[in-house]
Amino acid sequence: MKKKLWKRRLFISFLIPVFILVVSFMTILGIISFRAYNNQLNNDMKSIVSLIDNDKRTGLVNEDIIVKYDVIGKISLIDEKGKLIASSDNEIKNEKNLLRREEVKEVLRQEQGSSLRYDGANREYIFYKAYMLSNEIIIISIPIITTAEMIIAVFSYILLAFLLTIGIAAILSYFFFNRNIKPMMILEKYIRRTYKQKSIAEVDIQSLPKELKKIADIFKMTTKSLKESAANEEEQKLYLFSTIDTMEDGFIAIDELNNIRLINKSAKKIFELDSDDMFGSNLMVQTQNFKLIDAVNESEEKLTTRNIVIEDKTYKLTIYPLGQQKGKLITLNDITKLNQLENMRKEFVSNVSHELKTPLTAIRGFVETLKDGAIDDPNTAGKFLKIIDIESQRLEKLISDLLELSSIESNKTSRLNVDIDIRTVADSAVEAYKVTAAKRNIKLVNNIETNHIIKGNLELFKAMLYNLVSNAIKYNLDNGTVSISIKEVADGVLLNVTDTGIGISNDDIYRIFERFYKVDKSRSYDPESTGLGLSIVKHILDLFDGDISVDSILGEGTTFKVYLPKKEDKNE
Repeated sequence: MKKKLWKRRLFISFLIPVFILVVSFMTILGIISFRAYNNQLNNDMKSIVSLIDNDKRTGLVNEDIIVKYDVIGKISLIDEKGKLIASSDNEIKNEKNLLRREEVKEVLRQEQGSSLRYDGANREYIFYKAYMLSNEIIIISIPIITTAEMIIAVFSYILLAFLLTIGIAAILSYFFFNRNIKPMMILEKYIRRTYKQKSIAEVDIQSLPKELKKIADIFKMTTKSLKESAANEEEQKLYLFSTIDTMEDGFIAIDELNNIRLINKSAKKIFELDSDDMFGSNLMVQTQNFKLIDAVNESEEKLTTRNIVIEDKTYKLTIYPLGQQKGKLITLNDITKLNQLENMRKEFVSNVSHELKTPLTAIRGFVETLKDGAIDDPNTAGKFLKIIDIESQRLEKLISDLLELSSIESNKTSRLNVDIDIRTVADSAVEAYKVTAAKRNIKLVNNIETNHIIKGNLELFKAMLYNLVSNAIKYNLDNGTVSISIKEVADGVLLNVTDTGIGISNDDIYRIFERFYKVDKSRSYDPESTGLGLSIVKHILDLFDGDISVDSILGEGTTFKVYLPKKEDKNE
């Protein structure tokens, strides 16, 4: 129905200009015809006047002249004084003073005159035309109805021609309209279906005229381009949202009213939010974090950065104002580990400075004493030089341990995957520290009776076991015992190094693997230890994918339990 109405309106709009054109043409034609008839009438009257003039010259009597030309209209002859000479017009015959007639007045002034009068007796309008002929005036009168009949006849033909023209124009317009509108309707159908289907419609456009087919092809290319652009934009949006949603940092986008426009999983986890759809909800209502809201309110026009604590974790909060878009982007970066590492770095620098300063201070002090004269006393000089040598060795040991620890931590140590016989390494450790242990009458025992093979770096494994045996001797009591044992466990072995020494308190046992950490010096035999040995052990075991734990009782002794997994043979 809508299509038919649209078609009818389009046809009418097409027909109206044709109708206006035809009406204009017929109107002009009618005006031209009327003027032509009027000119012809004037010419005929002038011809009659000329004929009357000829007849008068040939001697024809006035009455005969009037009778002769009475078929065209009523003829009257008067002289210049207004005296009636002859007339076939009864109205003029009955009029006493002809000089008062309008056409007579005009002809006396300009040789021609005309007037229009109503004849009450005959109930019609009479047109009078007067001409000057020598010393006489000729008046020709014609009833206006005669002229009107002529005009009506002319206009009847014009009207008939007009109606025929309109009819033919309407028929031709209809066929022309249908012929030209059909391709346009096909194009409209093609465009409408393409728009509804969001894809190129299956409509035959090959039959369209060249111009419309070109439009259809342009529309097709434009639609395809827009579709590809929309698909690319959608893909980019999806990629962007996926990227934001998988970020480790919390990400929140809010509008000028602090309503959430976008929030990723990390931000939900930080604020313990369970709802999947928080679009449009208020940030304060959802997070209930006043520190966050205060920071958001303060960052109206400039970038704001600060640290906030949420559930025992420290986050770097950054708020980016969006300027004219009247919103903000919020990021939350977990810097808890970074702060811990920073504190460890500060502590490490402090400890290194302290450990280096102690032997250097001692060395410098004894050097100053020797320079002040003590060098002249052989006994004193020898004692001081011995102390300087000990402190230098301690300094060298400290630097060596730091380099070894740094090498292990940076993963620069070679991880050769060779067979390691734990029993053989334990025998070498006992042999290496036999003299040291004998000085304090400490008994070293290797209780490993069978071979146990693991894979790894032999030198690192030796360093680890030697360190544990060395500590067992240092923190043992005189006449004590240090034993090495092993047992099979699931997927590996458990290597134990046990001493009967001073033991470790519960307060210290959780920190002994920290760098530079030392138990109470008054309870240890070697207070000059660098405090790096057990830290090195822990890092070596990380390379072996192993672990270490400690069982200790104060005054009774300590057992270090080393778990070592069995590895497949891998060439690295």
